[in-house]
Amino acid sequence: DEMLARLGFQLLSRESTAAGVCWAIRVPSHRFDIAREADLVEEVARIYGYNNIPSRSPTTALTLRRIPLEASSPAALKQQMVDLGYQEVITYSFIDPRLQDLLAPGTAAQVLANPMSAEQSVMRTNLFPGLLDAVRANVTRQQDGVRLFELGQCFLPGNPVNQQMMLGFVIWGRRHSENWLADDDSVDFFDLKGDVERLLAWSGAAEATFERLDDPVLHPGQSANILLGGKIAGRMGRLHPEIEHHLGALGDVFLVEFMADRILQRSRRQHGVVSKFPSVRRDLALVVKREISAADIVRILEKTLNEVLIDLRLFDVYQGKGIDSTEKSLGVGLTLQKPSATLTEEDIGLFMQQAMDALATGTGARLR
Repeated sequence: DEMLARLGFQLLSRESTAAGVCWAIRVPSHRFDIAREADLVEEVARIYGYNNIPSRSPTTALTLRRIPLEASSPAALKQQMVDLGYQEVITYSFIDPRLQDLLAPGTAAQVLANPMSAEQSVMRTNLFPGLLDAVRANVTRQQDGVRLFELGQCFLPGNPVNQQMMLGFVIWGRRHSENWLADDDSVDFFDLKGDVERLLAWSGAAEATFERLDDPVLHPGQSANILLGGKIAGRMGRLHPEIEHHLGALGDVFLVEFMADRILQRSRRQHGVVSKFPSVRRDLALVVKREISAADIVRILEKTLNEVLIDLRLFDVYQGKGIDSTEKSLGVGLTLQKPSATLTEEDIGLFMQQAMDALATGTGARLR
């Protein structure tokens, strides 16, 4: 108290609390350099003498960060999208009601009471409006290829409004940047599906399957629902040609939308034995009806060969001369390996016969 008085400060009150002593002090008008508590403490310490203040090392309790075994973080998801070649965008949650009606027909959006403008007067119910605006902005700036993603909230009808974290991404334009080696082909549905499969493989989510989708926003022949563990987790496909034309004849635009919580879930990590025995590859040229999907073939082969099948590649699809107009030929590469023994020719022949029997029963497939 004496020191404060000696420094010219006026002591208004002083009381003891459980935490210590509390002062109320008035600073003289000529001390314009003292504006907060830290300035006063510094002034007292300077007069008292810094060398007279005892040194104490700070202590804190450090705990290990908890990492859930059955979930990935949003930051890790974003990094994976970057690793796949996408750039992140952050778009407005407020969108044009006309765009909402175009890209989410039949879904009532939350109307803002005091919007910034008529073009931002409703809350988005999916991520497509912002992603497509970003594509159009890049096209007008003469970009020849676009790969964008966004992780953000969508606002679904309800009372109160149901907020859903969604992951969306879009591709458009050239498959590769211009160079002397690569061709100038544009991206297609299978480029999109490949990125989805790589993302699902990274996620380690429940078993993923695809089914045909009837969606007025997406192309009827190039769209699908994405199912994880038998439940719909997202959708993907080419934007409907009429909508593409309505938005300014962008050309082929391919989009994906995921429920983020589903893609962030993952099964428990499991580790298997690395076999020391050699593997062997056998190729099958299968003839099936055109309506049979490659996913059906893959599912049957994985179920039949089970742990012996360590890799499966669809390397060829052929329709044309030498094949009936109602059929197609699929080239499938199977890599077989046992964890405890070397496969003999007799073993390989038995496994291949089991695979063909299962395919013939399930899809009517035959060898070409």
